[in-house]
Amino acid sequence: MPKHKTKSVRHQIAIMGQEASHAVLLAAGLSTRLGQPKALVDIAGRPAIAWVYEHLQAGGCTQIVVVVNEHIRSSVSEILPSAVLAVNPNPEHGRTGSLQCGLRTLANSIEKPLQRVLMAPVDRPGFNSETVRTLMRSERSAAPSSDGSGGHPVLLDNKAIHQILQAPPNAPLRDLIEFQRVEMDLPWRHLNIDRPEDLEALNIHHDALFSYFTASEGI
Repeated sequence: MPKHKTKSVRHQIAIMGQEASHAVLLAAGLSTRLGQPKALVDIAGRPAIAWVYEHLQAGGCTQIVVVVNEHIRSSVSEILPSAVLAVNPNPEHGRTGSLQCGLRTLANSIEKPLQRVLMAPVDRPGFNSETVRTLMRSERSAAPSSDGSGGHPVLLDNKAIHQILQAPPNAPLRDLIEFQRVEMDLPWRHLNIDRPEDLEALNIHHDALFSYFTASEGI
């Protein structure tokens, strides 16, 4: 599998007037309905996980932990050779369990309490770096919203992080955290990678997705 390297200059990007955040990228799901790893699905010529990781970097996230399952560990390491990976041994227990795994790995790597963490699931990649920058201006847990509908990624504050770490791994995140809605333009908020028919939609909208993903990337 060819390597899809991210642009190293983006490691240095920080938000003007705002401390750069950390992030957890969730890619540990077993993709039973899709039939192939969601992280490796092609979107506009690149794996989904490469797009999401790069958008987090370009939005100001200087330390990112990518949570994977053992089956895709080597593939993700090849795509993102500089990324910190955390392997969830029990991804079937739920997404919150994967988030807990990522948060603990992140806390150990920075050796201090986590204050603000952005969480992005690889199967909801319909955002770009501008979404990240807008979210990170929020002072408390926040989620993007457009036309009354929420989306991803989400920003977790210190209180939310503590609640998540204390919760059962199968507890839905929406039952644990009350997110402040941040209105923004999210034309691809419903983009999902879950079933085979979703892959067809990615192919149909190839050009429009590429244009949106790169609109705020400076490329």
